[in-house]
Amino acid sequence: MFGWIPLTHLALDTSNGKVFGFSENGGSVQCLHADLSSLVKLTSELGALLKSFVPTEDDDEDYERRAAAVEHIRMEVAERDELPFHGDSIWPEVMEEIAAGMWS
Repeated sequence: MFGWIPLTHLALDTSNGKVFGFSENGGSVQCLHADLSSLVKLTSELGALLKSFVPTEDDDEDYERRAAAVEHIRMEVAERDELPFHGDSIWPEVMEEIAAGMWS
């Protein structure tokens, strides 16, 4: 195990490089990323967005700006690896929460 996303632990399969996630409460194991570079790309881009985003007085405008930035990140990552956005992956929910301003 090498990481943690809310309610999800991450593990790397060293035989094929895939990144898997599983609930801290048990449950099924899910393949979240085709390789470690995909995880690094997604988390570094989201981290940079959170760090650089400057809110305004207009919550609607802030949502639109964050949502556009999150969508751009999703498209960039999906070009290389679509796994983070399929099935029961935690990433769509995390990205929607970031767009909504729940993470800072």
